Amino acid sequence: MLSCKHIAENATDYMEGRMNFFQRLKFRSHLRACVHCGRFLRHIGLTCIVSGSCTHQTATDQEVEAILEMVKAA
Repeated sequence: MLSCKHIAENATDYMEGRMNFFQRLKFRSHLRACVHCGRFLRHIGLTCIVSGSCTHQTATDQEVEAILEMVKAA
């Protein structure tokens, strides 16, 4: 399994789709097992959406609401 450090260093590549299938699979496996990294990635995603600085597809209104609800619950 990947380390938390690896997740933090490669979060942008994951979010922008610059990983192959197997890299994404390993990444997602870690996210399922590590609450802290999952929260970290959600916060990066929310920051990206709010700032408008992401190069990947813009989230739908429903996705934004879902992220906000997750942040409120955390």
